[in-house]
Amino acid sequence: MPTFTIQVIAACLTVALLLGCCLSCSADVTVVFDGKPLAAVVVGAGAPEQVTTAAGLLSKYVLEATGATLPVVTEGEPVPEGLPSRIYIGQTDYALNHALLPEGLDGDGFVIAFPENDAMAILGPTPWGTEFGVYEFLERYVGVRWLLPGPDGDDVPAATELIVPADPVRDEPKFFSRLMSGYKGAGGEWARRLRMHGRVGFHHNLIHLFPPETYTATHPEFFPIKGGQRFLPRDSSVHGWQPCFTAPGSVEEAIKNIKEYFAKNPGIISYSLGVNDSSGHCECEACQAMDTGENNFLGRRDCSDRYFTWANAVVEGVLEEYP
Repeated sequence: MPTFTIQVIAACLTVALLLGCCLSCSADVTVVFDGKPLAAVVVGAGAPEQVTTAAGLLSKYVLEATGATLPVVTEGEPVPEGLPSRIYIGQTDYALNHALLPEGLDGDGFVIAFPENDAMAILGPTPWGTEFGVYEFLERYVGVRWLLPGPDGDDVPAATELIVPADPVRDEPKFFSRLMSGYKGAGGEWARRLRMHGRVGFHHNLIHLFPPETYTATHPEFFPIKGGQRFLPRDSSVHGWQPCFTAPGSVEEAIKNIKEYFAKNPGIISYSLGVNDSSGHCECEACQAMDTGENNFLGRRDCSDRYFTWANAVVEGVLEEYP
């Protein structure tokens, strides 16, 4: 066979292979074109409120940016005519049937996938992951920026079209728990847009571990010596005290209470051993014997060793059943 013929055949085979690869790849998803909507946002039947809220937020910001309304519909229900594209939000049947979630993805992680032409899916292993995936969509493709808390802090650039390139996205946080303490209302919403999600309980909590309403009667020794006398707070609204961290039985009682808490709340993944507010450490000889005798950076007596010795013992006991 002449060399020229072989080269032509090889070239044709190469073109055919390239065409086959291109045909199997998903095309870019046109969401808005010339100011007109071309996509519907789809949530699963019975989707959690957090997921449906995120879907509505996506539609809201696309409307603000382009003037086009993307209807939010429930999977399986009719979609208005003239909307060939789909944006699936959360763990819809469509997403699950295409096995889009990679194994081992963090609960706050997400994927933006393009399983078929004119279709994309935004989902995470949990509603939090899906919500953060929607924020990524709005930042990456719509150009939204949340610069400050409140509506005046939103920056939404105007556009007449929104075409999403079919390049898969996978993301997950570098830090397990991300918290900006004290943000509420508009500040709390803003922090969530920045992917803040405190996943570890941390707050003044020893007052609830040994609630005075019962423990002042059953275990008064768990409460501190202050000014030479046992301090017994009237109820859980009274701060300014810490447990006696050397009281016999306090470690075992704490372990028991925390194990009972986890048994009653199987979805909770942490328990705070945060000290009560406003200091008030025990002044008994056993507690003070564990201190360094130095002051901390606030000029107060350093009580760290007594606390961490007690806390570590409690943690080790709880981990035996809840590793």
